[in-house]
Amino acid sequence: MESSSNSEIAHEFFPFFKVYKDGRVEKFMASEHVPPSDDPHMAVRSKDVVVSPEPAVSARVFMPQISDPSKKLPILVYMHSGGFSIGSAFHPGYHKYVSALVAKANIIAVSVDYRLAPEHPIPACYDDSWAALKWVASHVNGDGPDPWLNNHADFERVFLAGDSAGANISHNVAVRVGLTSLPGVKLIGVALVHPYFGGTEDDKMWLYMCPENKGLEDPRLKPAIEDLARLGCERLLVFVAEKDHLRERGTCYYEDLKKSGWKGTVEIVEHEGESHVFHLMKPKCDNAVDLMESAGANISHNVAVRVGLTSLPGVKLIGVALVHPYFGGTEDDKMWLYMCPENKGLEDPRLKPAIEDLARLGCERLLVFVAEKDHLRERGTCYYEDLKKSGWKGTVEIVEHEGESHVFHLMKPKCDNAVDLMESDPEITHSFRFFHVYKDGRVVLHFPTFEKVPPSDDPISGVRSNDVVISSEPAISVRIFLPESVNPTQKLPLVFYVHGGGFCMQSPFSTTYHNFVTTLVNEANVIAVSVDYGLFPTRPVPACYEDSWAALQWVASHSNGKGPQSWLNNHADFQRVFIGGDSAGGNISHTLAARVGSIGLPGTKVVGVVLVHPYFGGTDDDKMWLYMCPTNGGLDDPRLKPVTGDLARLGCERVLIFVAERDHLMVVGKNYYEELKKSGWGGSVEIVENLGEEHCFHLFNLKYEKAKDLINKFVAFIKQFGNFKIKA
Repeated sequence: MESSSNSEIAHEFFPFFKVYKDGRVEKFMASEHVPPSDDPHMAVRSKDVVVSPEPAVSARVFMPQISDPSKKLPILVYMHSGGFSIGSAFHPGYHKYVSALVAKANIIAVSVDYRLAPEHPIPACYDDSWAALKWVASHVNGDGPDPWLNNHADFERVFLAGDSAGANISHNVAVRVGLTSLPGVKLIGVALVHPYFGGTEDDKMWLYMCPENKGLEDPRLKPAIEDLARLGCERLLVFVAEKDHLRERGTCYYEDLKKSGWKGTVEIVEHEGESHVFHLMKPKCDNAVDLMESAGANISHNVAVRVGLTSLPGVKLIGVALVHPYFGGTEDDKMWLYMCPENKGLEDPRLKPAIEDLARLGCERLLVFVAEKDHLRERGTCYYEDLKKSGWKGTVEIVEHEGESHVFHLMKPKCDNAVDLMESDPEITHSFRFFHVYKDGRVVLHFPTFEKVPPSDDPISGVRSNDVVISSEPAISVRIFLPESVNPTQKLPLVFYVHGGGFCMQSPFSTTYHNFVTTLVNEANVIAVSVDYGLFPTRPVPACYEDSWAALQWVASHSNGKGPQSWLNNHADFQRVFIGGDSAGGNISHTLAARVGSIGLPGTKVVGVVLVHPYFGGTDDDKMWLYMCPTNGGLDDPRLKPVTGDLARLGCERVLIFVAERDHLMVVGKNYYEELKKSGWGGSVEIVENLGEEHCFHLFNLKYEKAKDLINKFVAFIKQFGNFKIKA
C-alpha cells in the first residue's frame, strides 16, 4: 500500500500540476505532440531543430511556399502558453496555429519549445527563449546552422509573439533585446495575446515555480517602468478578452507602457464577450483563425480588384468566395491601420472598398457568406449591397447562417479546414447550430462522428459496463454500468442517464459519456443505464423521446427480478430510481418524468430527476428543434415549453437543476425552476449555478475542480435522497 508521505499532496495548482510530499510532480493534462511536415508540396513546411543540446532547447521552424527565392521574408519567434508548466511548440494546437499564421502572413516562424516548470524551475523558460532568439540571430550573415533562415529570412523584420505565459516570456525577451541588442537584427514588433502578469491568484504558482523570485515585485512578474521604457522594439500590440481573468493585467500593461517614456507605438485590442485564449480554448477548436480568416476574405477581394486592373495572361478568374469578410467599420480598424504603416486612413480602399474598384472586379461571380451573430455581419452585407449597386457586370449572391458566430465552421469542435463551408453552396435551405440542410434533402452535421469506445472493466475504478440491444426495430441500445465489488444481496439505486448533443449527435458509447457515467457510478455506488436513442436526421424527433421512454420501460421490466438482464435483476433497487441528463438529455429527462407522472411506471419509484444545463424553448435553437420535429406543435409544444399541467404532475419527489453562468441556456434553466415552483407540484426543487462556466463544461475535463464539484453535488443528491449507506 502506498505510504501516506507518497500520496499526500504538498502543493496543487489546478489545472496545471500538483506536487506530492515525496517530490513527485503530476500534470493534470498530458502532453500531445505531432511531427513536423517537411513536404515541399504543402502550403507550409515545418521541421524541428535543436537550439541547444544542454540545456535541451528545441524549436519548430515553419516556412511558407517560396515562389521567389530572392525574396526575404519576415521572421516571427513564437512562445506558446501553458502556465509555464504545460504545452509545447509540438502540440497539435500550436502546430496548426503557427502554420496558419505562416500561411496567412507569408512569414517564417520559429516556435520555441522551452523547458517547463516545475521540473525545470523558472527562469529556464526565459533563458531558453532568449537562447532561441540568439540562435535565430546567428543566421544573420547567412552562415547559421539552418538553411531556411540563411536563405529566406529578413533579419530587419523580426517579430516576437506569444499568448498567456508565452506573452509574458515575449515581453521579457523584448526587454533583453533593449538591454543588450542583437547585432544585425531589428525587432520591429511584439504581439502579446492575453498576457499573464502579476496581480492575480496565479501569482502563487509563479512564485512556487521560480524559487529565486524577488516576491510580487519581481520585474518578470510585474514589469518595472524602467524595463518598459527600454523595450527593444518599435511597436507593440496587446490583445485582451472581455471575460478573461487576465484582462485587467493586459490593460494595466498597456497603460504603464504608454506612461513609461518608451518611444515606440503601443495599441490594444479587446475582444468583447470572449474568454482567456478563446482562439485556442473553444471546445476542441484547432487553430485560432478568427481574425486570420476574416483578413483572408479581405485579401481575396483586393486580389480580385488587382486581377480586374491588370489581368493575368492565360488565367480566367471565374469566381470569388468571401467567408465572413473583414472590411472597415468595426473596432478592428485600429489593428489594420497599425499593421499597415503606409495606410491611407479609414478611407483606404483596401479597408473600405471604393465603388470604382467594385465595378471592375476581375471575376464573373462572387459569393459572400455572413453569419447572424458575427460582429462582421453588417460589413459583409454592406459589401454585397454596394457590389450590386456598383455597376459590376458579374453575379453576386449572399448566404447567411442563422444563429451562428464568426467563422463558426472553424470553431466547431474537431472541425478541420472548414469542411462544412467547403460543401456549402447557395442551395442551402436551412442552417442551424448543429447542421445544414440542402435543397436536395441532404443534412450535413457540423460535427464529425464521435469515436465510440467498447464496454469494459475499468482498471482504475473497477466499474464494469455492458451493452444491451433492447429493440432491433427501431434500433435502441443501452450501456449498463455496475460498480466494483457489489454485494450479491445488496440492491443499489439506479440512475437512468440521457446524453446531450442537440438531439442529433453524441452517444453513451462516446469517450465523453462513457467516462462521465463511469465516474458517476463509481462515486455514487449506483447501477446506471445510459440510453442510445435515435438521432436526427436518421430518425427525426420525437424518436429521441420515444426511444428513451421505451428504454425506461425496459429497465422497469426487471422490477420483478425476471427481466432479460441479470445485473438489473440482481442489483437494481426499483424503489430508488433517478433520471438524469444534460442539455438535450435534460429536456428528454423532463419529458420522461412527465410521462411517469401521467401514466406511471409499474414496479418502479422515481425518487429524483437531475437536469444539467437543460434545453427548453426560448433561445435561437428553437428553430432547429422545430425543424427536427416535423410533427411539432409550434413554439408552445409542451416538449419545448413545458406546460403547467405537466410540471404539476412530474412523477418524482425531487428535482435538481444545474445552470451555468455563461451558458446560452442559463435563462431557460432558471425559468424551468421558477415555473416548477409555481406549478403546484408537490415535490421539492433546487437549483445550482456554476459561476463563470459554459454549457456542459464538466464533460470536457472531469478532473477540473468545478467539474468535480458538479459531480459531487449530483452524487450528494443521489445519496441524500436514495437513502443508503455511503460507499466505504
